[in-house]
Amino acid sequence: GFEVAAALAYERTSELVSLTGVTRDFLAAKAAVTAAEYDAALAWRDARAQAMAALMADVDVLLVPAAADVAPEGLESTGDPAFNTPWTLFQMPAVTLPALRHGGLPVGVQLVGRRGADALTLAAALRAEAALGYGWTAA
Repeated sequence: GFEVAAALAYERTSELVSLTGVTRDFLAAKAAVTAAEYDAALAWRDARAQAMAALMADVDVLLVPAAADVAPEGLESTGDPAFNTPWTLFQMPAVTLPALRHGGLPVGVQLVGRRGADALTLAAALRAEAALGYGWTAA
């Protein structure tokens, strides 16, 4: 949040830019984070990323839920990012695939790979996608 608030400082403070109230409130809250708090959060993240790397040393990919429920209806939100945040935080590649539909809405799964193993993660995602019955066709 600290980084996005810094990157979007102009957008957050400009009256010329249209942001939702939720987005403005999020950015305002994250802009209040101090540099010392940010540095402490980075140290916390790095320690846990190292621990996660050790846990995944012999694992190619994890199969994990993409969300707690089906996709939300409409275009107002992509849903709660709680199931994606750890992988983003630890800079680990993650691919979400549609696994099934419930009530007409997709339910996804994620494949998460080791940090830096993007190609391996994508290859595993292609295999999983084919197994799930969804597939890309070569152009």
